[in-house]
Amino acid sequence: MNCNFSCSYCFEAGNKRKINMTEDVEDAIIRFLVKNKEKKISIIWFGGEPLLNIRTIENITKKLEMEHVNYSSSMITNGSLLNSHAIDILKKISIEFIQISMDGTKTIHDSRRYFHSGKGSFNIIISGIKRLLSETSIPITIQVAIDKTNFQEYEKLLVFFNQEFPSQMKKKRIQLNYNIVKDRTNFDTQGSCMNHQDYFDYLMRIDELKINNKRNLFLPDIASPCMYNSVGTYAITPDGEIFKCIEHVGNKNKSIGNIIKESISLERLSSCFFTANHLENSECIDCPVLPVCGGGCPLDREIDQGVNKVACSFYKTHIDKILSQMKL
Repeated sequence: MNCNFSCSYCFEAGNKRKINMTEDVEDAIIRFLVKNKEKKISIIWFGGEPLLNIRTIENITKKLEMEHVNYSSSMITNGSLLNSHAIDILKKISIEFIQISMDGTKTIHDSRRYFHSGKGSFNIIISGIKRLLSETSIPITIQVAIDKTNFQEYEKLLVFFNQEFPSQMKKKRIQLNYNIVKDRTNFDTQGSCMNHQDYFDYLMRIDELKINNKRNLFLPDIASPCMYNSVGTYAITPDGEIFKCIEHVGNKNKSIGNIIKESISLERLSSCFFTANHLENSECIDCPVLPVCGGGCPLDREIDQGVNKVACSFYKTHIDKILSQMKL
Protein backbone atom coordinates (compact mmCIF):
# COMPACT_ATOMS: atom_id res chain seq x y z
CA MET A 1 0.00 0.00 0.00
CA ASN A 2 1.22 3.47 -0.83
CA CYS A 3 2.04 5.69 2.14
CA ASN A 4 3.74 9.04 2.67
CA PHE A 5 5.15 8.04 6.09
CA SER A 6 8.14 5.89 7.03
CA CYS A 7 7.11 4.73 10.51
CA SER A 8 9.81 2.37 11.81
CA TYR A 9 7.34 -0.15 13.28
CA CYS A 10 4.88 -0.38 10.36
CA PHE A 11 3.62 -3.94 9.81
CA GLU A 12 3.10 -3.12 6.11
CA ALA A 13 6.68 -1.96 5.60
CA GLY A 14 7.73 -4.87 3.38
CA ASN A 15 4.56 -4.64 1.29
CA LYS A 16 4.36 -0.91 0.52
CA ARG A 17 4.03 -0.07 -3.17
CA LYS A 18 3.37 3.17 -5.03
CA ILE A 19 0.20 2.03 -6.72
CA ASN A 20 -3.20 3.66 -7.13
CA MET A 21 -6.45 1.86 -7.77
CA THR A 22 -7.41 1.64 -11.44
CA GLU A 23 -10.89 2.27 -12.82
CA ASP A 24 -11.15 -1.46 -13.65
CA VAL A 25 -10.75 -2.29 -9.95
CA GLU A 26 -13.19 0.45 -8.96
CA ASP A 27 -15.82 -0.96 -11.32
CA ALA A 28 -15.21 -4.52 -10.11
CA ILE A 29 -15.77 -3.38 -6.51
CA ILE A 30 -18.99 -1.63 -7.54
CA ARG A 31 -20.25 -4.79 -9.29
CA PHE A 32 -19.49 -6.83 -6.17
CA LEU A 33 -21.29 -4.39 -3.87
CA VAL A 34 -24.29 -4.05 -6.18
CA LYS A 35 -24.68 -7.84 -6.12
CA ASN A 36 -24.71 -7.65 -2.32
CA LYS A 37 -26.70 -4.41 -1.93
CA GLU A 38 -29.42 -6.12 0.11
CA LYS A 39 -26.87 -6.85 2.83
CA LYS A 40 -25.51 -4.41 5.39
CA ILE A 41 -22.44 -2.84 3.76
CA SER A 42 -19.70 -1.07 5.70
CA ILE A 43 -16.59 0.38 4.05
CA ILE A 44 -13.38 1.36 5.83
CA TRP A 45 -11.02 3.47 3.73
CA PHE A 46 -7.59 2.26 4.76
CA GLY A 47 -4.01 2.14 3.51
CA GLY A 48 -1.14 2.82 3.43
CA GLU A 49 -2.57 6.30 3.47
CA PRO A 50 -6.04 6.46 1.86
CA LEU A 51 -5.97 10.22 1.25
CA LEU A 52 -3.09 9.78 -1.19
CA ASN A 53 -5.73 8.58 -3.63
CA ILE A 54 -8.83 10.46 -2.58
CA ARG A 55 -9.90 10.53 -6.25
CA THR A 56 -10.69 6.81 -6.04
CA ILE A 57 -12.68 7.28 -2.83
CA GLU A 58 -14.71 10.01 -4.53
CA ASN A 59 -15.23 7.89 -7.67
CA ILE A 60 -16.43 4.81 -5.78
CA THR A 61 -18.75 6.94 -3.65
CA LYS A 62 -20.37 8.54 -6.72
CA LYS A 63 -20.81 5.16 -8.43
CA LEU A 64 -22.40 3.63 -5.33
CA GLU A 65 -24.83 6.54 -5.16
CA MET A 66 -25.72 6.07 -8.84
CA GLU A 67 -26.44 2.39 -8.13
CA HIS A 68 -28.50 3.29 -5.02
CA VAL A 69 -26.30 1.16 -2.76
CA ASN A 70 -26.81 1.98 0.92
CA TYR A 71 -23.67 1.75 3.02
CA SER A 72 -21.76 3.31 5.90
CA SER A 73 -18.12 4.34 5.74
CA SER A 74 -15.26 5.45 7.96
CA MET A 75 -11.59 6.20 7.44
CA ILE A 76 -8.27 5.40 9.11
CA THR A 77 -5.66 8.01 8.20
CA ASN A 78 -2.33 9.35 9.40
CA GLY A 79 -3.93 12.82 9.31
CA SER A 80 -1.20 14.50 7.28
CA LEU A 81 -3.28 15.24 4.17
CA LEU A 82 -6.34 16.92 5.67
CA ASN A 83 -6.02 19.95 3.40
CA SER A 84 -8.91 22.04 2.05
CA HIS A 85 -9.24 19.94 -1.11
CA ALA A 86 -9.47 16.67 0.84
CA ILE A 87 -11.96 18.11 3.30
CA ASP A 88 -14.18 19.42 0.51
CA ILE A 89 -14.42 15.84 -0.77
CA LEU A 90 -14.84 14.32 2.71
CA LYS A 91 -17.90 16.52 3.25
CA LYS A 92 -19.55 14.91 0.20
CA ILE A 93 -18.91 11.22 0.84
CA SER A 94 -20.84 10.43 4.04
CA ILE A 95 -17.91 9.56 6.33
CA GLU A 96 -19.31 8.57 9.74
CA PHE A 97 -16.04 9.08 11.60
CA ILE A 98 -12.33 9.47 11.00
CA GLN A 99 -9.63 7.74 13.01
CA ILE A 100 -6.27 9.49 13.12
CA SER A 101 -3.18 7.65 14.30
CA MET A 102 -0.87 9.50 16.68
CA ASP A 103 1.89 8.29 18.99
CA GLY A 104 1.97 11.10 21.52
CA THR A 105 2.88 14.75 21.86
CA LYS A 106 5.16 16.47 19.37
CA THR A 107 8.63 15.24 20.33
CA ILE A 108 7.73 11.55 20.66
CA HIS A 109 5.23 11.53 17.81
CA ASP A 110 7.70 13.15 15.40
CA SER A 111 10.38 10.62 16.34
CA ARG A 112 8.09 7.72 15.40
CA ARG A 113 5.69 8.95 12.71
CA TYR A 114 7.52 10.95 10.07
CA PHE A 115 7.56 11.59 6.34
CA HIS A 116 10.00 9.87 3.98
CA SER A 117 12.19 12.96 4.28
CA GLY A 118 12.44 12.46 8.05
CA LYS A 119 10.31 15.54 8.76
CA GLY A 120 7.92 15.17 11.68
CA SER A 121 4.15 15.21 11.17
CA PHE A 122 2.66 16.45 14.47
CA ASN A 123 2.05 20.11 13.58
CA ILE A 124 0.60 19.23 10.17
CA ILE A 125 -1.81 16.76 11.77
CA ILE A 126 -3.00 19.27 14.37
CA SER A 127 -3.59 21.85 11.62
CA GLY A 128 -5.62 19.27 9.70
CA ILE A 129 -7.69 18.44 12.79
CA LYS A 130 -8.48 22.13 13.29
CA ARG A 131 -9.56 22.38 9.65
CA LEU A 132 -11.69 19.24 9.95
CA LEU A 133 -13.38 20.58 13.08
CA SER A 134 -14.16 23.99 11.59
CA GLU A 135 -15.34 22.82 8.17
CA THR A 136 -17.18 19.54 8.90
CA SER A 137 -19.20 17.78 11.59
CA ILE A 138 -17.29 14.49 11.23
CA PRO A 139 -16.40 12.92 14.62
CA ILE A 140 -12.69 12.28 15.19
CA THR A 141 -11.04 9.46 17.10
CA ILE A 142 -7.36 9.83 17.94
CA GLN A 143 -5.84 6.36 18.26
CA VAL A 144 -2.61 6.23 20.26
CA ALA A 145 -0.42 3.14 19.90
CA ILE A 146 1.25 2.51 23.28
CA ASP A 147 4.36 0.43 23.91
CA LYS A 148 7.18 0.50 26.49
CA THR A 149 8.85 3.49 24.83
CA ASN A 150 5.91 5.92 24.88
CA PHE A 151 3.73 4.71 27.77
CA GLN A 152 3.33 8.27 29.16
CA GLU A 153 2.18 9.75 25.88
CA TYR A 154 -1.55 8.92 26.02
CA GLU A 155 -1.97 10.99 29.17
CA LYS A 156 0.21 13.82 27.79
CA LEU A 157 -1.81 13.89 24.59
CA LEU A 158 -5.02 13.96 26.65
CA VAL A 159 -3.79 17.07 28.45
CA PHE A 160 -2.82 18.66 25.13
CA PHE A 161 -6.20 17.98 23.48
CA ASN A 162 -8.15 19.08 26.59
CA GLN A 163 -6.27 22.39 26.46
CA GLU A 164 -6.29 22.84 22.68
CA PHE A 165 -9.86 21.62 21.96
CA PRO A 166 -11.79 21.87 25.28
CA SER A 167 -15.32 22.13 23.94
CA GLN A 168 -14.87 19.43 21.27
CA MET A 169 -13.41 17.07 23.88
CA LYS A 170 -16.24 17.76 26.32
CA LYS A 171 -18.84 17.13 23.61
CA LYS A 172 -16.90 14.01 22.48
CA ARG A 173 -16.53 15.38 18.99
CA ILE A 174 -12.93 14.32 19.57
CA GLN A 175 -12.17 11.16 21.55
CA LEU A 176 -8.78 9.74 22.48
CA ASN A 177 -8.35 5.99 22.63
CA TYR A 178 -5.25 3.84 22.97
CA ASN A 179 -4.27 0.39 21.87
CA ILE A 180 -1.52 -1.64 23.49
CA VAL A 181 1.18 -2.88 21.14
CA LYS A 182 1.67 -6.55 21.99
CA ASP A 183 4.16 -9.06 20.66
CA ARG A 184 1.94 -10.72 18.09
CA THR A 185 2.75 -12.55 14.88
CA ASN A 186 6.48 -12.19 15.62
CA PHE A 187 6.06 -8.41 15.51
CA ASP A 188 8.40 -7.38 18.35
CA THR A 189 11.73 -6.75 16.64
CA GLN A 190 12.79 -3.94 19.02
CA GLY A 191 11.80 -5.36 22.42
CA SER A 192 9.28 -2.56 22.97
CA CYS A 193 6.00 -4.51 22.99
CA MET A 194 4.04 -5.04 26.20
CA ASN A 195 3.30 -8.39 27.81
CA HIS A 196 0.19 -9.16 29.86
CA GLN A 197 1.61 -7.78 33.11
CA ASP A 198 2.77 -4.60 31.38
CA TYR A 199 -0.75 -4.22 29.96
CA PHE A 200 -2.37 -4.62 33.38
CA ASP A 201 0.04 -2.16 34.99
CA TYR A 202 -0.75 0.33 32.24
CA LEU A 203 -4.51 -0.02 32.75
CA MET A 204 -4.05 0.66 36.47
CA ARG A 205 -1.92 3.70 35.65
CA ILE A 206 -4.62 5.17 33.40
CA ASP A 207 -7.37 4.31 35.89
CA GLU A 208 -5.63 6.41 38.54
CA LEU A 209 -5.24 9.47 36.32
CA LYS A 210 -7.22 12.58 37.25
CA ILE A 211 -7.61 13.83 33.69
CA ASN A 212 -10.91 14.65 31.99
CA ASN A 213 -12.10 12.67 28.96
CA LYS A 214 -9.78 9.71 29.47
CA ARG A 215 -10.73 6.20 28.45
CA ASN A 216 -12.11 4.57 31.59
CA LEU A 217 -11.40 1.06 32.82
CA PHE A 218 -13.92 -1.25 31.19
CA LEU A 219 -14.96 -4.87 30.94
CA PRO A 220 -14.67 -6.58 27.56
CA ASP A 221 -17.70 -7.36 25.43
CA ILE A 222 -18.52 -10.78 24.08
CA ALA A 223 -15.96 -11.42 21.35
CA SER A 224 -17.02 -11.05 17.72
CA PRO A 225 -15.16 -12.84 14.93
CA CYS A 226 -12.35 -10.78 13.44
CA MET A 227 -12.32 -10.20 9.68
CA TYR A 228 -10.07 -13.24 9.14
CA ASN A 229 -12.81 -15.67 10.11
CA SER A 230 -15.87 -13.53 9.41
CA VAL A 231 -18.17 -14.21 6.47
CA GLY A 232 -18.27 -11.41 3.90
CA THR A 233 -15.43 -9.26 5.28
CA TYR A 234 -12.54 -8.55 2.92
CA ALA A 235 -9.62 -6.20 2.36
CA ILE A 236 -9.24 -5.22 -1.31
CA THR A 237 -6.00 -3.70 -2.58
CA PRO A 238 -5.55 -1.16 -5.42
CA ASP A 239 -4.64 -3.97 -7.85
CA GLY A 240 -7.77 -5.94 -6.95
CA GLU A 241 -6.22 -8.62 -4.75
CA ILE A 242 -8.51 -9.85 -1.96
CA PHE A 243 -7.27 -10.60 1.57
CA LYS A 244 -8.87 -11.79 4.80
CA CYS A 245 -6.55 -9.90 7.15
CA ILE A 246 -5.01 -6.44 6.95
CA GLU A 247 -1.70 -7.92 8.14
CA HIS A 248 -1.62 -9.95 4.91
CA VAL A 249 -2.34 -7.01 2.61
CA GLY A 250 0.27 -6.73 -0.14
CA ASN A 251 1.58 -10.27 0.37
CA LYS A 252 0.29 -12.04 -2.73
CA ASN A 253 1.04 -15.43 -1.20
CA LYS A 254 -1.78 -14.69 1.24
CA SER A 255 -4.29 -13.43 -1.34
CA ILE A 256 -7.52 -15.45 -1.50
CA GLY A 257 -8.65 -14.07 -4.87
CA ASN A 258 -8.99 -11.12 -7.22
CA ILE A 259 -11.96 -8.78 -7.49
CA ILE A 260 -11.45 -8.10 -11.23
CA LYS A 261 -11.46 -11.82 -12.04
CA GLU A 262 -14.43 -12.25 -9.68
CA SER A 263 -12.67 -15.28 -8.25
CA ILE A 264 -12.01 -16.49 -4.73
CA SER A 265 -10.08 -19.63 -3.80
CA LEU A 266 -12.47 -21.70 -1.69
CA GLU A 267 -9.51 -23.68 -0.36
CA ARG A 268 -7.75 -20.55 0.91
CA LEU A 269 -11.00 -19.04 2.18
CA SER A 270 -11.94 -22.17 4.12
CA SER A 271 -8.49 -22.30 5.72
CA CYS A 272 -9.25 -18.91 7.30
CA PHE A 273 -12.16 -20.46 9.16
CA PHE A 274 -10.79 -23.86 10.09
CA THR A 275 -6.99 -23.69 10.45
CA ALA A 276 -5.97 -23.95 14.13
CA ASN A 277 -9.62 -23.77 15.18
CA HIS A 278 -9.89 -22.85 18.86
CA LEU A 279 -13.07 -24.91 19.16
CA GLU A 280 -10.94 -28.00 18.60
CA ASN A 281 -8.65 -27.08 21.50
CA SER A 282 -9.66 -28.53 24.86
CA GLU A 283 -7.84 -25.81 26.80
CA CYS A 284 -9.85 -23.16 24.97
CA ILE A 285 -13.15 -24.99 25.40
CA ASP A 286 -12.64 -25.20 29.17
CA CYS A 287 -11.37 -21.62 29.53
CA PRO A 288 -13.71 -19.29 31.47
CA VAL A 289 -12.76 -16.24 29.36
CA LEU A 290 -13.43 -17.88 25.97
CA PRO A 291 -16.60 -15.76 25.41
CA VAL A 292 -14.58 -12.51 25.63
CA CYS A 293 -11.44 -13.91 24.00
CA GLY A 294 -12.95 -15.76 21.05
CA GLY A 295 -9.83 -17.89 20.74
CA GLY A 296 -7.42 -15.02 20.21
CA CYS A 297 -5.85 -13.93 16.93
CA PRO A 298 -6.11 -16.69 14.29
CA LEU A 299 -2.70 -15.71 12.89
CA ASP A 300 -1.12 -16.20 16.30
CA ARG A 301 -2.83 -19.56 16.53
CA GLU A 302 -1.47 -20.62 13.14
CA ILE A 303 2.06 -19.61 14.15
CA ASP A 304 1.57 -21.45 17.41
CA GLN A 305 0.20 -24.50 15.55
CA GLY A 306 -2.97 -24.38 17.61
CA VAL A 307 -1.26 -24.62 20.99
CA ASN A 308 -2.73 -21.19 21.83
CA LYS A 309 -0.11 -19.82 24.22
CA VAL A 310 0.82 -16.62 22.37
CA ALA A 311 -2.82 -16.18 21.37
CA CYS A 312 -4.18 -16.53 24.91
CA SER A 313 -6.07 -13.47 26.05
CA PHE A 314 -4.80 -10.94 28.57
CA TYR A 315 -8.07 -11.50 30.40
CA LYS A 316 -7.24 -15.15 31.10
CA THR A 317 -4.73 -14.11 33.74
CA HIS A 318 -5.97 -10.66 34.73
CA ILE A 319 -9.76 -10.39 34.57
CA ASP A 320 -10.11 -11.08 38.30
CA LYS A 321 -7.69 -8.23 39.06
CA ILE A 322 -9.60 -5.88 36.75
CA LEU A 323 -12.90 -6.78 38.40
CA SER A 324 -11.42 -5.95 41.81
CA GLN A 325 -10.57 -2.45 40.53
CA MET A 326 -13.89 -1.72 38.83
CA LYS A 327 -16.02 1.01 40.38
CA LEU A 328 -19.38 -0.68 39.80
